[in-house]
Amino acid sequence: MRLSIITVNLNNKAGLERTLQSVFAQTNQDFESIVVDGLSSDGSRDVITAHAARITKWVSEKDSGVYSAMNKGIRMAEGEYVLFLNAGDSLYSPDTLDGAFRRELSEDFIFFDAQLVKRDGSEIWALNRSPREVLVLGYIAHQAVFHRRSVLQHLGLYREEYKLAADYELFLRAFFTAGCSYQVIHQILCVYDNVHGMSSDVRNAALLRGERRKAQKTVLHPEVVDALEHQHETIEGLVDFKDKYEGLMASNTVRIALGASALLRRVRRLAGRRTPV
Repeated sequence: MRLSIITVNLNNKAGLERTLQSVFAQTNQDFESIVVDGLSSDGSRDVITAHAARITKWVSEKDSGVYSAMNKGIRMAEGEYVLFLNAGDSLYSPDTLDGAFRRELSEDFIFFDAQLVKRDGSEIWALNRSPREVLVLGYIAHQAVFHRRSVLQHLGLYREEYKLAADYELFLRAFFTAGCSYQVIHQILCVYDNVHGMSSDVRNAALLRGERRKAQKTVLHPEVVDALEHQHETIEGLVDFKDKYEGLMASNTVRIALGASALLRRVRRLAGRRTPV
């Protein structure tokens, strides 16, 4: 079996339905579907039972967090590779896996591209990250990565003391300690739900940053950690400037000013066409 698709869910009934629909719509069915539910109370179990005939394995029980659930899914998996497609995320199109399986997949981690859905519902293209970009930027779309299951087991799975950055910490260990191999394939694998993810919640920004720095300290030289911290501050400053610029350009003040400018140009053009008396 080529792939184990692990879907972790907690009280995201609509997102779980969307995810499973995208999985079962695949033209290539060389995968198993595993659902790990954290004993949801919103009717998510009804979605699971409705699709039970096509779900390979599932469990609905309390866990200690998202990485505990992901580790549970790995232990249940039997595929050569593992894909974490959590509730709310979806495979890009019905032929996504067919296209992926046509590739030569031989490395420990296969990085595909992801399409990001922002909180306002708009979509932007986001190329996935190579290990170098993961290190510098700290952002990972694990929904667009095939993880070799035997490598995850060798690495000791996710460290559950992390609440938000265990995937980042595992990638640091994989690439900068264990020397794992990887390849980058520019094919869109998934649509990443940036609305319900914990790491995308601005209220968790300080915790996420602290956990990333903690992970760096366990793997990297202190001078590298300090350099990365400075780099993050620079990047965050650029992102803040970009957000403010886009907000200004979308403001009513700018719209009115641009509209008035366009009207003025039109009036001048019309005035220039009048026949002199």
